[in-house]
Amino acid sequence: MTTTTKADVFERFGRSHIEVADFESDVTVEDWAQLYRTNTINLGPLFFSPFAEVSPSKLKAAAHTDTNLIQPSVVITDTTGTPYAGLDMRDTPARQPAVSVHFLPSDFGITGIGNYVFRFYVESTSSITLKASGLTFLPGVTVQGLGSSSGSGQRTVSVTYLNLPPSQPVTADITQTAGEQWAWYRTSIGHPPLIFTP
Repeated sequence: MTTTTKADVFERFGRSHIEVADFESDVTVEDWAQLYRTNTINLGPLFFSPFAEVSPSKLKAAAHTDTNLIQPSVVITDTTGTPYAGLDMRDTPARQPAVSVHFLPSDFGITGIGNYVFRFYVESTSSITLKASGLTFLPGVTVQGLGSSSGSGQRTVSVTYLNLPPSQPVTADITQTAGEQWAWYRTSIGHPPLIFTP
């Protein structure tokens, strides 16, 4: 009889290089169209590349743009595949495991009010529930994508800040509230897509 250990399950996450384009997005083009429209020219969605990324092997993207890993079970950066942080709420009953990303727009030379989306790339072998949160008390700033979502496989969890001043530091967090093992690969920060409509 073969037994599977927790280490075996976590090793599955580091098995190969991941392609973030393959991850199931939690926000569709139609969802973006409801959140963020620019004008009436029908050119389809324009997706901007992220200008900042953090990951287990690069937790800091700039002076005030960095990552806190809360109660990870394992952090693997020496894999031949993609580095990852393995988390499992069963290992840390005193505190729920989480990934928290801090961001300051002015770190990247941004001088005007802007819109930003944080995309957390996660994977799980069984259904897990992640609660997304951000700073909701900032005057004039709207935060989208908050609350809990459940799922399995490779997927994204997104938090979007609208009308954020360049000198305002913010955080976006995902916290596990149910389920078993999961892996966090990276978080990208960029502008939402522009949606042009007729």
